[in-house]
Amino acid sequence: MNPKTKTAWLYLSPMLLVLIVVALWPLGRTIWFSLTDANINDLDAAKFVGLENYFGEYGLFANPNYTDGFWESDWGISIINTLKFSVVSVTIETLLGLTSQPFVFHHFVDEIRQFEICGRGYPHC
Repeated sequence: MNPKTKTAWLYLSPMLLVLIVVALWPLGRTIWFSLTDANINDLDAAKFVGLENYFGEYGLFANPNYTDGFWESDWGISIINTLKFSVVSVTIETLLGLTSQPFVFHHFVDEIRQFEICGRGYPHC
């Protein structure tokens, strides 16, 4: 490993550590809890149940109370609502960003031109 690569890993290591602590640890813990019978009031008493929470008698995909099908259940409706919200919000944000960009950029054009000219060492700067 050359010195530049070692230096790059040295600079990246704090960010990777924070990423593991902030993102991967909660994700892994959530997946673990989904495979147990954990109760929020007593997490220490949780027992491993495997995929019972998903395919068991009262699991997500095999619950007999969902007589109209998965997409009519609370979970299915929640997934549909989340997808609708995501599509609408991303579309609106993208359109607002694309339409407002010329107005925002317009104020900085003179500053950018001045920076480009002065950055090249022109004598009038």
